[in-house]
Parts: sequence; C-alpha cells; structure tokens
Amino acid sequence: MLEYYEIIKEGTNKYVFTTKENIEYQLVIRPSGITYKSIKGEDKNVLELALNCDTNTASKDYKTIKTLAAFCTEMSLKYDAIYIQIHNQPEVVNNNKTERRGLSRIKLWNRVISKYFNDYILLTNLVLSPNSNSDILSIVIKKDSTHFKDYVTNFYRFCHHKMYPTI
Repeated sequence: MLEYYEIIKEGTNKYVFTTKENIEYQLVIRPSGITYKSIKGEDKNVLELALNCDTNTASKDYKTIKTLAAFCTEMSLKYDAIYIQIHNQPEVVNNNKTERRGLSRIKLWNRVISKYFNDYILLTNLVLSPNSNSDILSIVIKKDSTHFKDYVTNFYRFCHHKMYPTI
C-alpha cells in the first residue's frame, strides 16, 4: 500500500508537501466568491482549493495522487463543495514541446473523484464553451448536499460572470 507524503501547514490557509523528486506542492484554501444562502439564511462562500506546483513536468507519482486525495478527503469532511481552477496555460513539456494540459488534468481529477469520492461530482465550465486559452473553472460537489442545486446554479453564474464580464 502506498503511503502519503507528509503535508505541513504553513500559515492559516497554506499547506505544503514535497515529493521524493523534491517537487514542492502548495495547497492553498480560501473563499472562492461563489456564494449561496445557508438554511439559516446566512451568506456562505464555497471553498477554493489552489494547487500550485513548482514544475509543470513532474513525472507520474501515485503517492502524490494519494496525498492529494487524502487532503481532499479532509476538506470534504468540512465542505460539501470545493472550487478548483484548473491550469490550462501553455506549458513546455517533453522535448521542449508546448502544450495545454487542462483537459488531461480534468480527466485526472475525474478519475481521482470516481475512485476516492463516489458521492461527489465534478462540474466544469466547459459546457459554456470557454476560450480554449483560459484556465478551466470547476467545482467538486457532494451529490446529496442540501445545497446541491444552489452550488450548481451559483457555480454556472460565477463561470458566466468570469467568462463574459461585460454581458
């Protein structure tokens, strides 16, 4: 069985772990700007998870995936929805070739969610035909959440506002 990398808390909302290849991952959580009303009528904010890595060409390391899944499990115990902006900017990869890897990242997140989080679903802004040069906006939502409909509605409103701010 694979172990996890040790995640170290650095500050209020920042967590860091380093892989065996000495690649540092930073996990930063903050309010996303996607809001909804609680049952009590309070304004609530969906959590945003920012995943930053100091390299774009990290080799496949299942211990990293397991570590990210473990971190997301901890977050899912506290939150029914997590917003993730998936990097889709040009990156230099193998043989100095430039690619956009956002769709590959979506496929990876879908595999991780279906394997470790059966009761969650990943939604993206891809159905709204975003600019292919833009990052991909996504949200992971607990399927049986009391606020499921609110999360979905407000996520797509948020995406529309981000994608078409002047309309």
